[in-house]
Amino acid sequence: MMQAQYFYPQRPKLCARSLMGRFEREPRRWLAELKLNGDRCVVVVTKARELQLWNRHGEPLKYRPPKWMKDQLLDALPANTVLDGELMHARVRELKNCLALFDVIMYNGRLLITEPQRKRWSVLDSFIFPSWFAPPRDGGVVFILRRMPVRVAWERALLFPATWVEGIVVKDKTAPASVGLHRNPTAEGWFKIRRPKQGMYVM
Repeated sequence: MMQAQYFYPQRPKLCARSLMGRFEREPRRWLAELKLNGDRCVVVVTKARELQLWNRHGEPLKYRPPKWMKDQLLDALPANTVLDGELMHARVRELKNCLALFDVIMYNGRLLITEPQRKRWSVLDSFIFPSWFAPPRDGGVVFILRRMPVRVAWERALLFPATWVEGIVVKDKTAPASVGLHRNPTAEGWFKIRRPKQGMYVM
């Protein structure tokens, strides 16, 4: 069993919108999530069950989670677990204390980076968190970012203000993780597609 530690999270490759059709032609391989306009947040639950939140540069976040968030994470996650996510708090005025989880790096002392994305998603889905396609308009929440067909995710992204949602990240269900102990590892199976700046929110 490994002890939990920080890993630099993988970064998606930037992809042109004109290539979206490539992913749509292989729906059994590719799914997409909304790319939220937040701060990368690596969640670490140590062997001593201490909760740590790190940014993508290997620095502890200055953000201090409210007690309800800390309790919810520690109640749901075993020791020696590392998750990858996005924190919506500092960049969007209307959204505070919203933590989206979208990948598992380590679970209960077992490193999962060689497992395919679909396996890591299945572990993530075993946690007792709600599944949303986007955070609520007010109040804080810890949630699992929903996966959708590529075109559905793109259309959902366009319904939200550009200050909330940057675009989508298309993910290969068969790909292992590219996290590591060195800065800025590039994901082999994640592709970011940026949306136009204009957009409106529809309830």
